[in-house]
Amino acid sequence: MKRLYSFLATLLAGLLLNFTLAQPLAEFAPADAFLALGFERQSPVLASLKDDLLALDWAQAGQTLEAILSEADLDAEFADLSELFDLFEGKDALLEELRDGCPNLAEIIEQEDLKIIGDEALVTISVNAFNPIPAFSAITRFSSVEAAETAARLQDALIDCAEQDGDLVQLEQDGVPLYVLGNGGDLPVVMGRLDNLFFFGTNPEPLRGIIRLANSSTESSLADTDFYKRANNSLAPGGFSLSLNFAALVPVLENTAGMFLSDPETEVLFERLLALLRTLNGYVGKISTNSEGLLLESVLTLNPSGDPQLAELLLCQSCTVSYPFIAPASATSVNSQYLSLRKLFDYLQGWLNEAEAVSGENLDIKARLKEEFDFDLDKALFDWIGAEWQYVVLEPSSRDLETLFYGPGQVLFVPVRSQELAKAGLEEWGRLLKPLTAELNNFAMPGRMGMLEANMGSMIATRSYDYRDNTITRYQLGLNTDIGLSFIGNFLVIGTPADALEPLIDTFAGERNILSNPDYRQLLANSPDSVMSLNYSNDRAALAGLADLLELASQPAAFGLSALLAEAETKNAPDYAELLQLTEILPQALKVIAKHLSFSEGYSTLVDDSIYQRSLTRIVW
Repeated sequence: MKRLYSFLATLLAGLLLNFTLAQPLAEFAPADAFLALGFERQSPVLASLKDDLLALDWAQAGQTLEAILSEADLDAEFADLSELFDLFEGKDALLEELRDGCPNLAEIIEQEDLKIIGDEALVTISVNAFNPIPAFSAITRFSSVEAAETAARLQDALIDCAEQDGDLVQLEQDGVPLYVLGNGGDLPVVMGRLDNLFFFGTNPEPLRGIIRLANSSTESSLADTDFYKRANNSLAPGGFSLSLNFAALVPVLENTAGMFLSDPETEVLFERLLALLRTLNGYVGKISTNSEGLLLESVLTLNPSGDPQLAELLLCQSCTVSYPFIAPASATSVNSQYLSLRKLFDYLQGWLNEAEAVSGENLDIKARLKEEFDFDLDKALFDWIGAEWQYVVLEPSSRDLETLFYGPGQVLFVPVRSQELAKAGLEEWGRLLKPLTAELNNFAMPGRMGMLEANMGSMIATRSYDYRDNTITRYQLGLNTDIGLSFIGNFLVIGTPADALEPLIDTFAGERNILSNPDYRQLLANSPDSVMSLNYSNDRAALAGLADLLELASQPAAFGLSALLAEAETKNAPDYAELLQLTEILPQALKVIAKHLSFSEGYSTLVDDSIYQRSLTRIVW
């Protein structure tokens, strides 16, 4: 019976955790929680989501998808207990065992329509300096009186069965009973409730804290932590969330340091790790929905006093991107990002400098490259490269022969301080890569190095041509590798295929750019004046293009499927028809979904000592 109680307790936990995190429940959660997962129901959106999807023209996607959607119950996911029993060893077999050992629980399962719906819940994993073993705890609360009463009956029946079997230990906190089920077993579960607040976990101490906080204790909770307060001030309410409290790990590591620190050099690295965790402080990410669509947000709250070098790298007030004025108005996707490779390299080299004393090796990357390959990393990269990067996808996937052969046109803008320095840097890379490539070839095919080295230049077709006073250098290799390089303004532009650079040169010469796109202007209107990144994507065009490719592939897929089934002599008529139908349903379904997608917009920016990121996928409900 111990196995049965552990199974049922775990099953009950899964039912009660149907939905996860809302801010009020954070006021009861442990302050030392390293990880928290949660949900707060957004009833106006979720209640209408099923109807909105059913209102689409699903007939285009075939009767199979319509039938699946019609049977879906978005408001009671995992709520039917009989379905969960079927996933394990079968309801009948389990009920038979319950009738012998736990008849009350069997009676409830047979008679009740068990729809346990939680409107708020929170799952946490806690660690602290006194007990570094992670402790799982969960809280859920019901707005429905009937659901709370059903959950209480289930919990009471499970507790009664454990007591009759001698597998129950009862504890108490502030007059509220706590029950340990399966005590001494492999998977003990502690559970209890206070009014309509249900809680359970693997360790009684966090649950004691939940009860004290619910009874108005003044001790700190997760909601009182610095990172949680700062993050949730910036985030939209409701939805699913993930919280990570890096600072909570610091006292745990400090208390256990003696177990693995053996010398002063290791201690220096350890202190730097603690400083990094203090600086990162905490992270909260959230997925929610609103009237505009699907919203993804995150906040990384920083503590500048931990690791000043890391804080300076992340909290850079001057690290802002400018508008992508070279991207054409018709671009499918435009991403602008501030990224200083020099600052990132300096920070990583700082870690390697600390590690030198431990390893006994010279870990200076620049010095090692110079010594072993006569390669100057400053000349090759840092003397000329800037920090405002842009990536542009010019078109969606389509049936066009060029996009089928080369893929959609896409271009990377590499910022440069000087074209002359950039050209010298590229030459430095070429001087390094040629002997390395020859060495790799010799390793793969010994004895043929001389021939490969002699023919290496002939393997790549290189030519240059002028387009509107700009020189494009074209590199062609194999059947469909076509890369173009050019300098446009203050950028080294790398595109594939090579002619993808031409519309960018047109834009630089004065043709309409992405700023004339009304969707992109909406992104700019919704973002702050100073941002570290800007992201735009025409989701409707991208998804419709993918649907076109799948539709194009449906004929060879159907032929291949038919041939395989015929060869295997397993051409069962109903299954065969369903499989063939699937090759047609998928592209049709994607086109239907594309009609109800608009575009995605996003940005990241600094808010005090925090990095805030936002992405919104706009949906036509």
